[in-house]
Amino acid sequence: MKNIRFLLILLLAAPLLFVTCQKEEDYYAKTYYPVVGYGYVYNKDSLKPCVGCEIEVRAISTKGSGGFLTPPPPIEYYKTDANGRYEIRFIKRTHREDRDKYFITVEAPPPPPMCGMRQMAFLKYRWIR
Repeated sequence: MKNIRFLLILLLAAPLLFVTCQKEEDYYAKTYYPVVGYGYVYNKDSLKPCVGCEIEVRAISTKGSGGFLTPPPPIEYYKTDANGRYEIRFIKRTHREDRDKYFITVEAPPPPPMCGMRQMAFLKYRWIR
């Protein structure tokens, strides 16, 4: 009688193991939107392209908990080419949270000594699909 009860409980509980198990999402995996942002950076005074400018993209989650143990937002860095052009990608999901807000900043390289020229970079971009 005990064997029948044990077998019956085992048969009823076994399907639950297969139904409730699911693949866990990797915490550090990044997925990107199928959109690329591109544009150029130039000097305000001379209108020449800014070569080697560093573009920082911060992906923020507005729906996250924002608690003390929440990881900081991922930051990606891109550089401009010889023509001042850049191409950036936007993170869709990481740290098991959807990212829906982006902060883009541009850091111009320091001017050469005794240059006397104001180094200021402007950012223009448009979306492609």
